[in-house]
Amino acid sequence: LMDTEIYSKIFSVSDKEPLLRYLAKAYPYRTDLNTFIDFTLSYVPKEGMEKSLLVFKDKEIIGANMFLQTKAKIGRLEYDIVWSYDTKVLDEYRKTEAGTIICGEIFSNKNYFGAGLSGISVELNKRMHAKFIAKSVAFIRLNRYLFKYLFAPFCPSMRKPLVDDSSYPREIKTCLGLFRRLEKAIDLNQPQGNYWNDNLIEFERSTKFLDWRFFTLKDKYQVYALRKKEGNDVYFACRQYDLSGIPLLYVVDYRFSIDDFEGQKAIIKAALLLSRKMKFAGVYIRSSLPGLSKLLKNNVFIMKKGGADIVTRFKPAIQEEYSVFHTPADSDMDFK
Repeated sequence: LMDTEIYSKIFSVSDKEPLLRYLAKAYPYRTDLNTFIDFTLSYVPKEGMEKSLLVFKDKEIIGANMFLQTKAKIGRLEYDIVWSYDTKVLDEYRKTEAGTIICGEIFSNKNYFGAGLSGISVELNKRMHAKFIAKSVAFIRLNRYLFKYLFAPFCPSMRKPLVDDSSYPREIKTCLGLFRRLEKAIDLNQPQGNYWNDNLIEFERSTKFLDWRFFTLKDKYQVYALRKKEGNDVYFACRQYDLSGIPLLYVVDYRFSIDDFEGQKAIIKAALLLSRKMKFAGVYIRSSLPGLSKLLKNNVFIMKKGGADIVTRFKPAIQEEYSVFHTPADSDMDFK
């Protein structure tokens, strides 16, 4: 019998069913794939993912590389870039040309960035002479509610269900200012041009991006903003995150000027207060900025070993040494 041919095609909305089957095989530990795909697909008509590549054998997907198009400010200039994620070939097809097809596709995109790479992606990137430009490091700080959840297996009524929108407070009062919960992206007082900083690598936060990222899935994300007397708002976006059955407040995104330490401290304080108010067992946050990482350590956050590599071959991003302002909301880290 002739082997059926392996072929690739650019992702389209009609591929949803085979994509669901493929992702379930490729990432068996991921939950709620349906929501993930609907959410990702919701970005497609706007600009999102028409570069994403699927590799088929017969009618089944055996490998994929997803792309998300966005913009970044590098130094003082803005560029179009793509995030590459979920680069994978199913184990039984590793020896086929599927990997070569994906590799060629990534290689043809000179402006791609990747984060939190799987083993295969790290290998590919080394081969393509990509540069590891930063690490996104996870920090965690637990509170007294942890004990409640440690005993929860013996007492199911103590388990925390997924909380909905209405139970999040409208305001969080901190000694460094008042955070208000945003109802829609347009309520954020953001900088002209959608970037908070110069002279580093920062990814765009347009109203359109924020609207898609945090206001599409009802109840999943909350966004809190601190209005400054002068200058732009400082904000953070968060959601419930279950770590082995223990609910934490996951701060998935934030923006501030990197020399505004008050603003950064305010975000940390507000997140800690909110996690206690929601009776979560602590706060989980990632940082790729040395200044913020230092503040988190000063606030008794524990740093997890390792960290997710942020990688690129894009010339403007690797010609000079820049700090990288990356959060889980930039790439797909937060979907997992």
